[in-house]
Amino acid sequence: MIYKFSSEALNRVRSKLEKAIKEQIEKPLGKPAIRLDASGNLKRSIRGVVFAAKDSIYMNIYGASYFDDIDKGGSPKNVSEGTILQWINNKRDFTLIGNSKKVAAKNIANAIRESGTIKRFNYGGAEIIDYLDTTYYEWITKEIYNGYYKDLEVELDNLTKNVNKQS
Repeated sequence: MIYKFSSEALNRVRSKLEKAIKEQIEKPLGKPAIRLDASGNLKRSIRGVVFAAKDSIYMNIYGASYFDDIDKGGSPKNVSEGTILQWINNKRDFTLIGNSKKVAAKNIANAIRESGTIKRFNYGGAEIIDYLDTTYYEWITKEIYNGYYKDLEVELDNLTKNVNKQS
């Protein structure tokens, strides 16, 4: 089967979801309200692809390896103070109150070891994927349904024409 209309629908979905994820990454959230993307790397990492394989069509959206920690919140783990210091240096809106950046990095690393990441969301994450699901579920379902329905109509028309030619 040819998936021309399904492919077009999935590309519309891919484009809209890429944009919506990037908007959520840029949106100031939490208390205090700050952006999720310290350096811009997370936003730049978001990309989608629509591809065909084994008589089917698929859509994947990719992001940086730490996207899940941002989305769901990270569980307690060891992180190097150097990595946190680099994050602080990359962060556009990091406010330092009374400490050096090295002391702040040590404190943040200790907090992640004890509690996990994304403190401003009570360590639960930004829930970008849940937001997309509730916001776009019906639209995505309708897009994919309509695209597949059109592809199926074309396929049935072609079968009917072939049967009529053989008669």
